[in-house]
Amino acid sequence: MGYNRPEMTDERLDQIHRMIRDNPHWHRTLLSEKLCELWDWKNPNGQIKDISCRDLLRALDAAGKISLPAPLTTSRRGGKDKVVHISHDISPVALPLSQLMPLHIETIESKDGLAVFKSYIDQYHYLGFDRSVGENMKYAVYSGNGTALACLMFGSSAW
Repeated sequence: MGYNRPEMTDERLDQIHRMIRDNPHWHRTLLSEKLCELWDWKNPNGQIKDISCRDLLRALDAAGKISLPAPLTTSRRGGKDKVVHISHDISPVALPLSQLMPLHIETIESKDGLAVFKSYIDQYHYLGFDRSVGENMKYAVYSGNGTALACLMFGSSAW
């Protein structure tokens, strides 16, 4: 099978239906693990891609192609956390870099700093802010006079 998402054929849909029907006590994680083993769906390190498989199963469920068992826990994916938009100066920054110096880079560590960071990302990034996944570092960049210029976030995969 390999690393990529398997093609969803009628045969594979039938396999999913049979597994759900024949194993009503299985939860979604166990179902995804068994499907990964059946389809030999693994990452380059040989680990099964059960999280990707669960994403696929949720998409099939949402499309009405299968009926998944109820989730064991409430997922954050189900509803986007409400990000409070913090009002701020939205005047364009149209100055040469030399007039913005010295730049100040701040690590986002406080609850208040995180609220501002989420607000800016939610308002200005084309995907908005849903949540951050895994270990990450967040930074804000300010001009010498304190004008917010940028938000940066690096996930553990970028480390």
